[in-house]
Amino acid sequence: MGNGSRSKKLFPRTSFATSDGGALPFREESFDIVYCSRAIHLAPNWRDIIRECWRVTKKYFIFDVRLVENGVSVEDITKSYEKIAFFNKWDGESIVPYIVLNVRDFLLEVTRLAPEPVAQQYFGYVVRFRKW
Repeated sequence: MGNGSRSKKLFPRTSFATSDGGALPFREESFDIVYCSRAIHLAPNWRDIIRECWRVTKKYFIFDVRLVENGVSVEDITKSYEKIAFFNKWDGESIVPYIVLNVRDFLLEVTRLAPEPVAQQYFGYVVRFRKW
């Protein structure tokens, strides 16, 4: 878990924490807003991440995720990944998982999080869920 040192310099009276998202070290409904950016489609444990973010939010869960409208989800990281180019050159080895999620599959997973009604708002590829 990181301490958010850069963020702490910009906002000294605010607490920051980072995690891989699989098991967040916070009680249920600890935060009014949970924001998850640039993580879900890069993590094989994306289901754990959305479940944990939903668990710790009181009101709003805001996230961005890359989805495809047509086609199937690809979660096999040997088939779906991004090459990481350091100094504009790929070393032939460095990769990061890039999970391709179909909108239908993703929304099915998200609706399993909330047995009670929630409000959903879509903005481009950003989705907000609000607990009632």
